[in-house]
Parts: sequence; C-alpha cells; structure tokens
Amino acid sequence: MRRICFFGDGLVAGQGDEAGLGWVGRLCAIERSAGRTFSGYALGIDGNTSRDILGRWRSEAERRAGVPRAGVFTTGGLVFSFGLHDMAEVQGRGIRVPLPEVLANAEEILSEARDAWPVLWIGPLPSPPGATGPYPVETFSGARTVALSTAFRDLARDLAIPYLDLCSVLPSDPAWRQAMAGRTDLFPGGAGHQALAAVVRRWTAWRTWMETPQRVIPAARPQPEPSAGPGLYDQA
Repeated sequence: MRRICFFGDGLVAGQGDEAGLGWVGRLCAIERSAGRTFSGYALGIDGNTSRDILGRWRSEAERRAGVPRAGVFTTGGLVFSFGLHDMAEVQGRGIRVPLPEVLANAEEILSEARDAWPVLWIGPLPSPPGATGPYPVETFSGARTVALSTAFRDLARDLAIPYLDLCSVLPSDPAWRQAMAGRTDLFPGGAGHQALAAVVRRWTAWRTWMETPQRVIPAARPQPEPSAGPGLYDQA
C-alpha cells in the first residue's frame, strides 16, 4: 500500500482544528472517499523547528515508509511543512532559529529525503496580524514568514522539489479568507484546515502523486566481477 508521511509542526499535527483531524486528516479522508487507497501519517509536533525535524525525520520515515532498498521498496513519499516556529521571536532570546541555519537545515533534510523518496514541500502559513501562538513567549511576524517562504521557494527550485508557497496562495483563497476572518490565532480552526486541505488537493504536484502509480525503486544491477586483466571488467 502507498504510504505518505507528513512531517512538520503543529499545523501538520492539526493544531486548532476542533475535530482533531487537521488538514492532513481531512485531505486523506477526501482522497480515500474518491477511491484512492493509501496510509497517511501526520508526524507533526507542536512547536517543532527545522532543528527538531532534522533530528527525527529519517528514523520516523524509515519506521513507517520503510528503509529504501533497491528492488524491494515502494512508497508514496514524504511531505514536509515547517518554518513558522523557526521565525518565532522568543522574549529575551531573539529569533529561535536564524534564517541561514533554517535554510541549511532545510537543504540537508530535503536533499537527503529526495535521494531516497519522492518528496513534496509545503511552505509555512502566512501569519495574521497580531498572531498568537500556543506558547506565550513566542511572537510572530508576517514579514519574517513571507521572507522565509520566499527563501524556501528559491531553495526548492534549486533542489528541483515541488514547493507550495502558502504565503502566496492562501491570502487570495476565498475559503481560507472566510475561515480566518477575525482570527488572530496562529493556526486555523477546522474550517481553515478544510480550506488548506482543498488547496493542497488542487496542487498539481499532489494530484500527480494521486493519479500516477506509486514509485518503485528498480533493482540494482549486479556489480561486475574483476577479470584477470588489470583494470578490466567483464561486461554484463
């Protein structure tokens, strides 16, 4: 069965959703109702930064999606979405993770993941004016979030990984605007998670995943044995 792991912070964990489903659970439910069979794993942890995800993603992916081995491994892939808490300012300490470090962490995570699994990358949510997070000591800035998302978009282009820039897409989405009207919470309620699930579902990169067979890593060709002649190898 196709397996898809979603890594991130409280957004991936479904924080704010009264039903506890989150956009990941809602997206998976919509796809299953359309007849697509796969296992979705929402591996979000509240407050996680790129540092945290860098330290845990590989082992968690291998436990659920399997260790990639030539000829025996299939999977739907990995989806990453993080960055909000990296850019949070902590009272008396400054920004939690400086932008250069965030980009270095993201490059290490995404480039390593890309070499083993199909990968999609979803940017951080736009921060509403006066946004308040789950931790009182953190404050958020829309400008910092947009700058991070722009830098992520450029990095994704360099890595040839599909990237969904939520800071560009969501402000013009009617369902998202309606769901977030009057809210100052960092994370959306159920209606906002539903709107986000719909945006991801319409994304061309996601639709390609849903509408094409799961990737199979082909079996590796046996390495040729050295022949008697120095520096020469038998041809397969």
